[in-house]
Amino acid sequence: MHSILRKKYYELETQCVIATKNGNSSQEFDEALHRTGEEIVGDVHNKLLNSVTALVDLVSPLYFSSEFLKRLSSTDPSSLGNPISEREFNVARDFVENCLKVNLNKVEWLHIENQIRKSSEGFCISNRDDEHFIFTQDDPFGVTSTDLFVHELGHAADFSISRACNDDSLLIRHISLCETIAYYCQYRYLSESGNPVKRQGSLGTLLFLYLCISTVRYCLNNDVSLNDFDPEVDIDGSDFYEIIDSYNKRGMNGREYISGILNESVKPYGELTYLIFREIAPKFGLILAILFLDSEPEHMIELINTNTINTDLDTFVHAFIPDYFNKINSFESYALKYIDNA
Repeated sequence: MHSILRKKYYELETQCVIATKNGNSSQEFDEALHRTGEEIVGDVHNKLLNSVTALVDLVSPLYFSSEFLKRLSSTDPSSLGNPISEREFNVARDFVENCLKVNLNKVEWLHIENQIRKSSEGFCISNRDDEHFIFTQDDPFGVTSTDLFVHELGHAADFSISRACNDDSLLIRHISLCETIAYYCQYRYLSESGNPVKRQGSLGTLLFLYLCISTVRYCLNNDVSLNDFDPEVDIDGSDFYEIIDSYNKRGMNGREYISGILNESVKPYGELTYLIFREIAPKFGLILAILFLDSEPEHMIELINTNTINTDLDTFVHAFIPDYFNKINSFESYALKYIDNA
């Protein structure tokens, strides 16, 4: 039996699906979902702010070498994709079902020609207990592939498993942990069925994530707001050296290239809180997925069944990865082990 608020939440999700199917914006329903989420768990704003604070501490120890960054940025995007069809969708669904011990036979895939969401070739919209939708869309800069399906079906599995508990607090979850589940499925799939190039390409998001982390680190260490941060002046210190050097080693003007990205894609957030919440929080799931890669699926299912913003993000991380700070200091080696299937 579902609560009144849960029924309301589900109805709004269905409206999001309908809007997306029709090629329309779902913003109105997304905002209503947020308001309903406030009713379900209360004080959502402050709980999300606590997550932002926790994220700063969790990512601060992360440092990459210029050689590692160079390797990631050298990946040829044309080698990462493959044609997608119902066959690839079914292969991906079978994999995720076996991986997380869940039935996904009610999950549907639809390809939409209009680009509904920017910078996204695929996304999953939750719908009721287990009737979720995977959408792919035409994106000139995106890559569609079987492992994209696995990633999005990982989200669908996350929704289905948690909602089977019928615990309303599990409707409002840490985005970092949701992405962890999706990346975990994707990386397990690529470990079994991919190759080093595809595994390397699947970590491409690390490049922008690390740039965002370096920006936050610089601003906090130097007591500079994101608004006052000046890429033309402020990237000559140690925080950005390895990033810039990685592009210099490829024969590019690394300083000019990184300055351009910062001005175009980082500075517009205006405040560090928004940058952390919009960019670092979801992408942090990639970091955790690599650290979880050797974990048994039962460990991930336990994470799914406890993921609520009523519990602080760092509490989850330290409970599920007790030696987190030791592992994060060695993250580069974990990532290389994944790429090379060592």
